[in-house]
Order: sequence, then structure tokens, then C-alpha cells
Amino acid sequence: MHQIPLVIQASSMKDVNKLLIQWIDELSPEDSIKYFDKATLPTSECKLRPNYGGIFENKNISGELKNKLSRFKEMPFSNTVAFYVKPGPTGAPIFTNEPTDYNVANASVRLLALFRYWNCIEYFYPYRYLIATWPQKLKEYIPLFAGARTKAKYTMTFLKLMATINDSHANIWGNNLTLDTLRGIFLTPFKATFIENKLVVTDYYKDTLRIKRKIHIGDIIESIDGHPVDSLIAKYLPLSPGSNYNDKLALLVNPIFGWLLRSNKKISNISLKRHNSLINERIKLIHYDFSFLATFNLKNGDQDKIKIFKDSIGYINAGNLKDDDFDSVYSSLKNTKHLIIDLRKYPGTFMPYLYAKWLKKESTPFAKTSTSYYKLPGYFFLQPPLMNGGSEFDINKKTKDIYTGKIIILVNNFTVSQGEFTAMAFRSIPNSIIIGGQTAGADGDVASIPLPGDINTLISSIGIYYPDGTETQRVGIKVDSTFYPTIKGIRDRTDELLQKAIEIATKS
Repeated sequence: MHQIPLVIQASSMKDVNKLLIQWIDELSPEDSIKYFDKATLPTSECKLRPNYGGIFENKNISGELKNKLSRFKEMPFSNTVAFYVKPGPTGAPIFTNEPTDYNVANASVRLLALFRYWNCIEYFYPYRYLIATWPQKLKEYIPLFAGARTKAKYTMTFLKLMATINDSHANIWGNNLTLDTLRGIFLTPFKATFIENKLVVTDYYKDTLRIKRKIHIGDIIESIDGHPVDSLIAKYLPLSPGSNYNDKLALLVNPIFGWLLRSNKKISNISLKRHNSLINERIKLIHYDFSFLATFNLKNGDQDKIKIFKDSIGYINAGNLKDDDFDSVYSSLKNTKHLIIDLRKYPGTFMPYLYAKWLKKESTPFAKTSTSYYKLPGYFFLQPPLMNGGSEFDINKKTKDIYTGKIIILVNNFTVSQGEFTAMAFRSIPNSIIIGGQTAGADGDVASIPLPGDINTLISSIGIYYPDGTETQRVGIKVDSTFYPTIKGIRDRTDELLQKAIEIATKS
């Protein structure tokens, strides 16, 4: 970091070049260079190559400096580099020894944070090729970070940058007090989501001041404190780091990551439509409680792990499962004729391999991955296909039959990451279909990037593809039958997607 003030204070580009050449020579003397033998590169398909941000294609630096920087392109991954990043058990990068306790009031710290994040995306993000403008982001954001003199402006600038990579993992995670204050320390006592392109009330957090009498499930919110919902979407969408538009909308009204239902005022004026009537309500907001909201979705709703409908249709709620539930799930549902696997909540256990032993007779591929080649950062190579099923199914040391009934997999925009990976794994079962809406489009293991200013963010760090190479990032998983809930279904308190699955199973 000590080089940044020197560069900022330099009077000319000639002086900048001299400073950087001297620094490079100190870090990597000529006699210490060991060049990489490219003959040892993996023989599998190369999915991504580094582009170095265009540094070798412009005239901003001298020829001597360019030549010295070119050496690093040919140097293998060293112990020095491994001090800052190393592969984890799954191949995802672990960023280590990056200090975060710097004061972001210092412009050099803010620029260092920007460079750190930009480099993490440039060299360790498997989907960088989807960000057409990434090489230009550095030039665009240097003046923005330099001018972000307060912690609040610095945090907002980072959030805006994170949103440009279109990855639902890439938010500011944890209880960030600066961001919580910016979003608002108060929250509507009701939950809402976008249905049929309308912001619709779907649930309550607390029945504060008899809120259920004022705000009804199924009410359509037209405006908040005089601001039409459409204008709020336009204002806050650039601060919503989702993989696709539907997920960005969902995040806008998420109580933890969203902006639309948070406020720093205790009272909010809500204009809403109920059937054909326009109603204005003045409601008292509840105090934002991070710990309560972090567990609300886990505790809210149906807590059953399994059910049986109409005597022959088994149902698994993946979000409620635990690691040791497999035996009881198998014993209870093994004789059903159809099986519904609900992936609309984040799975409570890792299912793609263990459950596939019961559900899938033949071992077949269900996904391909790309992982970082750590000897030359910036390269990603495709790995052998991931396979599941096909093992002799045995429980309690007794061979059991493979499940032969129809399998119906339920997904929606809350199906994210491991949920999407699980959906891909189960869709490879011959007698299976997926129904529901577009998923989040953020598949694969994650890497955590620690940044100054109490910022911790994630990225999807392993590329996930179908066996034929089809993308899942941003677009979500393949859905056989698209089905979205309706406002009428919300008002009737009906789980329409589940009812649709039961209907499909009944007719099979």
C-alpha cells in the first residue's frame, strides 16, 4: 500500500514508471525469475484466460515497465503468491492474509480495496467472461473510490461495483452497521415480493399495532411514502447484486439485503390496491433486527420434512432436512409412486450424491465444472464431468431397490447455489422433471473476499455447467414446465406450485 501515495504524488507518468520499475525490481530481481513451462498446462479445455485488464495493449506505461510486467505472465504460482490465495478443498480460492483493519478515510486504502477486489474478479472469478466491461471498471471506479471520503459513500460505491458482476453471491454479507443504517433501521412489519410484476404482501413478521387489520395478504403496494414502486425499483436496482432481473427484484425487498421495505423513519405511508379499491395506510414500522430476520425464513412456514399426499405421492422439503435424515426419508417414502422434491428453500443437507444412490439406477454425468489453475492465475480449465447414481444402493447393510416412480422437482427464485446444484443433480434422473420459475442463477461453491471497511463479500468461485456446456450462471437452471404463483393464489393462501406438482403426479 505504501506505493499508492507515491504514485498519487508523482508529477508525471515518467516518474510513475520509474517508481513502479524500482518496486518490481525490489520484489522480483532478474536472477530470481523462474519461467513456467506451458507444456505442463492441463490438457482439458481451457474455459477462460486472463486478459490482464488491457495493460499490455495501451500506451499508459513505458516499454521498459511493460516488459518487466510481462515477466509475471510467465512466472508460475509461487509461495509468495500462495501467501495471499490458495485453493480450498473444492478448488475454490481462499484469500488469506489480506489485512482489513485499515482506515478507509485514507484514499490509498480505498484504492487498495478497489484493486484487491478487481484482481480477485480478474484472476479468480470463473464467469469474468460474462462481464464484458470488466477491464474498463478499474478506470471507471478509481475516481469514484478516490472521492468516496466517508465510510457510507465508500460502502455504497463498493455495493454498486459488486452489482455490476451480476452474481447473487456478490453482496455485502453479515451485519454491516454502515449499510444497515443506510438501508434504514426500521422495517415494514409485513413481508412482500414481486408477483405478476406487482409488489404483493405475502406474510407478516409481527402483528404490530394490529397490522393485519390494515395490511392484508395479497394487497398490491402501489407506492411507499409517495414514491411509486416503479421509481423505487429504478433508484435501487443498481444497488442490488443479483444474477438476473428476477433475483435483483427479490433482493430489493429482502429484509436483510433490500431497500424498498426499509426506512429510517418510524412511520410509513403505504398506498395499496385491494381488489379494485385504492387504500392509503399509515403504519408504524418495526425496529430492524438482523438476528431475527436471519432466521425468519428458516423457521417460517411448513416445518415438515416429509409428507405423503393422496396415499402415493411422497414429498420432501429439502430446506428442513438434516444430515442424518436419509434413513427415515427412505423408509417413509420408498413405496410411494411419485416423489416431489421441494428446493424452494436452501437445502438443509447436501443431497446430490447420497440421495441419488436411491433415486438413480445408472451412473451418468449431471454437471461440468471449471476451476482456477493456480500455477497461472487467470486460467480456468474444465474438469471431468460430475457423476451421480449408479452405486449399489445399500442401507443398514441390506441391498434395497432403486426408486422407480416419477420425480417432480420444485424451484423458484429462492433456489440458489447448492439448491440449483441439487436440482441439476436430480434432473439427471431419467424419470424426472423440474417445474417452477427462474432460479437465482448463482451456482457453485463460493469464495469470501475480505475488504477494508468491515466489508465481506462472496463470489461464485467454481464455474458450473451442464454436461453439454450450457450456462447456469445468471440464467438459472433449465426448467421443464414454467410456473409462477399468482396474486389470487397468495390471497387464497394456496401453494400453487405444490398443487401443480400434485396434479402432475396424479395424472401420471
